[in-house]
Amino acid sequence: MLKTHLAFALLCWITVSAALPDTVSRSLVGLSLVLLASVVPDIDSHKSFVGRLARPLSDVIEGFAQHRGVLHSMLLPSAACFALIIAGYKQLAFPLFLGYCSHIIADALTSEGVAPFSPISGLRIHGLFSTGGLLEYVVFVSLVVVNGALLLGL
Repeated sequence: MLKTHLAFALLCWITVSAALPDTVSRSLVGLSLVLLASVVPDIDSHKSFVGRLARPLSDVIEGFAQHRGVLHSMLLPSAACFALIIAGYKQLAFPLFLGYCSHIIADALTSEGVAPFSPISGLRIHGLFSTGGLLEYVVFVSLVVVNGALLLGL
């Protein structure tokens, strides 16, 4: 669910950003990029929040890419990160990579799983909980509590 992806991306940003020398990654701009990128992979489904916002683009993407297929692959954020660095936007690359990868990791924990090397490999990684199920709700609440504690310095 959208809120779980955002909460997990925030946790990733909190835990990683303090160690980064790069000021963009540690800024509100960096946080915004992490959060934005954490929901982008679901543009491959018109049923998702971002897919509904991006219609009819999500319909077109859904026509050639199955949900949790190539857009849920580690290859896409890796290639995009590399392209941003080559183009001279290295400060934007890491927050976008972190957010996008946080989405893939979170989806890998669900029973539907992801194919992290699609289209090169059909290997799928599956987790234990169902999207929108009780366990995901428990994970979301736990993420909110942990994020709050970290942000408050507890």
